[in-house]
Amino acid sequence: MNAENANLMDASQDAAALAEKLIPPVSTTAVDDERLASVQSHESEDLAWDEIIDSYLIKWGRDLAVLVDEDFTPPTVEIISKAYEVAMYMRGKRWLPPTRAVLDGDGGLAFERYSDDSLQSISFYADGKVELSVFLEGRLKERYSLHFEGQ
Repeated sequence: MNAENANLMDASQDAAALAEKLIPPVSTTAVDDERLASVQSHESEDLAWDEIIDSYLIKWGRDLAVLVDEDFTPPTVEIISKAYEVAMYMRGKRWLPPTRAVLDGDGGLAFERYSDDSLQSISFYADGKVELSVFLEGRLKERYSLHFEGQ
């Protein structure tokens, strides 16, 4: 190694040592743990959405006949399709998934999300209307009519 190359190596090692003194290395453990927790949370939410979409909406849409019962009207394919589109939109926007999807027996269905003493419900009614209802301690606190493109 010639003297010029040795001086360059010494200079680059000195620059690295100086940079470490001026800008101490950031511990990546906290950042990595935070990123990992975020990724795990997103994966968990995606799995919950998959459960709602695959185990309920797609299953219901494939075989409406199993839902037909006396005094029970299953949702139409159109209602299930609307709920599917809304679910995909909500999932894409990273909204928290519902706790469950339920049939209302009158040709509609709902996404329900429970947390502590509250319930949020997005109801898809047989007449095509969609509503968001918020309950606190079992009492209706807010209700909104939701409109989507094409509705």
